Amino acid sequence: MGNILEDLVRHKFGPESYERVQNRSAFAMKQEAMNMFNDTTKGRFVFLIDSRACQPSINLSSIDSIIIYGSDLNPLNDLKALRKLKIGSQLKYVRIFRLYTPFTVEEKSLVLAKQSMVIDSNSQDITSSLSHCLVSWGVSFLFNRVDELQQDNCASKSNERGTIFMDKVILEFLTEVSTEVEDSSKVNSTTISKACMSGEFYSRNITLIGEKEGVSSLDGDPPKFWLNLLDGKSYCQHYKPIEVTTEETNTSRRKLRNTCETAGSSKFRLDVINHDLLPEISTPSSADLHLLPETGKTI
Repeated sequence: MGNILEDLVRHKFGPESYERVQNRSAFAMKQEAMNMFNDTTKGRFVFLIDSRACQPSINLSSIDSIIIYGSDLNPLNDLKALRKLKIGSQLKYVRIFRLYTPFTVEEKSLVLAKQSMVIDSNSQDITSSLSHCLVSWGVSFLFNRVDELQQDNCASKSNERGTIFMDKVILEFLTEVSTEVEDSSKVNSTTISKACMSGEFYSRNITLIGEKEGVSSLDGDPPKFWLNLLDGKSYCQHYKPIEVTTEETNTSRRKLRNTCETAGSSKFRLDVINHDLLPEISTPSSADLHLLPETGKTI
C-alpha cells in the first residue's frame, strides 16, 4: 500500500514533494528524510511513514494534518503508533483523518472498535465466526452495486453519483483543514464524520457509511448465507488468449538471457512490503497538542 501511495504522490506532485520512511529503513535514511521534510525551504509537504516505523526517534515539525490510511484490524493500534512520534506544529490543533473504504473488512473493524470489541491483528487464531462477521459486512450491498453497474443505463448514473460524492469529500476535507477550530463539528460536513474517543475506545455515537446505508451484522448459518448470495451469479471475466508466435517467444528469451549475463553475478532483489504496513502519517504530541478528535473519512 505504501508503494501505491508513493507512486500517487510522485505522479501528482513530483519526486521532490515528499519523503518516505519505511520500517526497514536505515537510521541514516530516516534522519535524512526528517531533515529534508523539516527544512521548509526544500518544499516537502508530505511525509509517508509505515506504522511500524513510528518510533520516538522520528521528530517532525510544521505538521498541520495527519492521515491514517490502511487501518489495522485493531484501529487503536494506529493511534498507539502515532503517539510514539514527536510532532511539532504551528497550529494549536492538529487534525487526524482516517480514510477507510465502506462495506469492507476495514469498516467492520471500525464498527467493532466502537463496540469495544478489539481484534488482535497479530493473532493467527481468528475464529471462523469472526472471519464470517468481517468478510460478510456489506457484501450484499456490493453485489447489488455490481448488478447495477452491469446494466448500461445504471452505470452512467452510478458513475455520476460517485463523482458527486468525491467532489463533496474533497470540498469538505479542504474546508476542515483550513478551519482553525477545536470543535470540528462547527464545520458543516456530510461525508466526514467526527470520531470521538470514550476512554481508550471510540464513542458509540459515530455512524459509519455502511451503517447509514442500513448494513447490519448477519446472523444465521454462514454456508447458507454464501450459497444464497452466490446462487446464479458469476462475475468471472473471460479474456481471449493472446497468441504469441514461437519466434517472438524465442526473441524474448534471448533478451532475458542477455540481460542476466550483463548483470553478471549480481542478484536482483525484490523488496517485499507487507500489506499490513500502514503508510500512515505522523501524530500529535506536543505541549498543546493532544490527540484531537480523529475525523473518520470515507471514500
